[in-house]
Amino acid sequence: MYADDTQIFSSSYDANQLVIKLNSDLANVRNWLKENKLQMHPSKSKFMCIGSSHNLNNKNTEQPVVVNSTPVSRTDTHKCLGVQIDEKLSWDSHTDMICKKGQCGYRSDETY
Repeated sequence: MYADDTQIFSSSYDANQLVIKLNSDLANVRNWLKENKLQMHPSKSKFMCIGSSHNLNNKNTEQPVVVNSTPVSRTDTHKCLGVQIDEKLSWDSHTDMICKKGQCGYRSDETY
């Protein structure tokens, strides 16, 4: 059995402390899943940092987010409950997703 759609949220002013928290939380989740005979696929896991452009560009970490020694890849968008969320909390990626479905006449890359 697999644990799908599990999400972990954490915050910190220090990017390195945030990675430490996430790695600890992921280890705890992995242990809980193992005890309950569930599996986790680190290769399918993603993490996203949310913040201003300035913070996202200037707060890099020396250490990776990992699950069982496997690095977790970073993404800049994630779909949650039908809403496309991006790392800057703008509506651009969600609007583009809706427009690709043909449900609106506006695209965020258009200029007026």
